[in-house]
Amino acid sequence: MKGIEFSFGDERIAHHRIFETAERLEPEIRNMATAISLGYESDLASLCLPDDKSMLAKVRQAIDENLQLKPVYLIVDGIGGSNLGTIAVLEAVFGKLYNQLTTATKVLYVDTVDSDGVNDIMMLVKPVLEEGGNIVLNVISKSGTTTETIANAEVLIDLLRR
Repeated sequence: MKGIEFSFGDERIAHHRIFETAERLEPEIRNMATAISLGYESDLASLCLPDDKSMLAKVRQAIDENLQLKPVYLIVDGIGGSNLGTIAVLEAVFGKLYNQLTTATKVLYVDTVDSDGVNDIMMLVKPVLEEGGNIVLNVISKSGTTTETIANAEVLIDLLRR
């Protein structure tokens, strides 16, 4: 296989199995290289993010601005992977019981259109808002058109405005 090299030391998988797998992966590796060359014009645009210093600076600035608000809650509104990534990172860094063990900003997830679940979150944040506390709402949708995410965002934005 051209372009991919392997170093074998104390492997436990037969060489031929490794090469068979590498051959199956090669088309996807080419797709990823093409996506990177297209920048943000590709469906695989997230591959560009680790090296995008400008985007990283904008994200850091947004984080700093939101932390200055000293929010009581961060509400993450997204469906599927839009929420699962945040959950995975938060739990990996801070543990599964982060909200119960911290006095810092607590994280709530709105990831369904279950009216009871959304109402429960609204009941948690409403007293905070009434007391003048701050809430940060992070709406995540890869396409920008996810119906459930938009519906939840509209309800939560309305609460924040009131």
